[in-house]
Amino acid sequence: MSAAAVNTAFEIAFRILSRAHQDSVHLQPQKLHCLLLLAQGCYAARYGGRPLMPAVFVADTRGPIEPNVHAAFSRGCPDLDLDRAAPNEAVESLLEGLWRRFGQLPVAALVDLVKDLPACREAARNGERSEIPLSALARDCCDQRLLGNGMLAGRRVLRTQSGRPVCVAPWQPGRGTSPSARTLPPEG
Repeated sequence: MSAAAVNTAFEIAFRILSRAHQDSVHLQPQKLHCLLLLAQGCYAARYGGRPLMPAVFVADTRGPIEPNVHAAFSRGCPDLDLDRAAPNEAVESLLEGLWRRFGQLPVAALVDLVKDLPACREAARNGERSEIPLSALARDCCDQRLLGNGMLAGRRVLRTQSGRPVCVAPWQPGRGTSPSARTLPPEG
């Protein structure tokens, strides 16, 4: 296994918490774990299986968790002596993209999305505290619906500047005009 991009999972957790604070979003613990898992999987998918952080995710009844982060944050945000320097550009770009895509989702929706990944379903079938393999997570995160600009039911999905997904179609002049856009009959 190759070296992780950062020293600890806490570095990524604090970057995500900082980003949530910038947007005045209260980040619930389960949402943090889901974002950490997606970051790990998407990084591994983009960089040939290389882990983003030295972390192990396990199945839990509430959704996947990273046990060390879970224990450290169980009584609030821990005071840790970490290198607070910004990670490299690839890591920062990945985290920003994940935040724009998933940061505004309700916790339940994000947990459902993550629990539905095949790697997470398989670990859940194996029982609580079963490890979610990084290779399976990376494979699942290669899915374009998860990583970006995919197709949804045959329609192209783009993001607004706030990160909200919208379905778009090419403009076709003269087609699909609404009743209010039709020409009114001449007066008289």
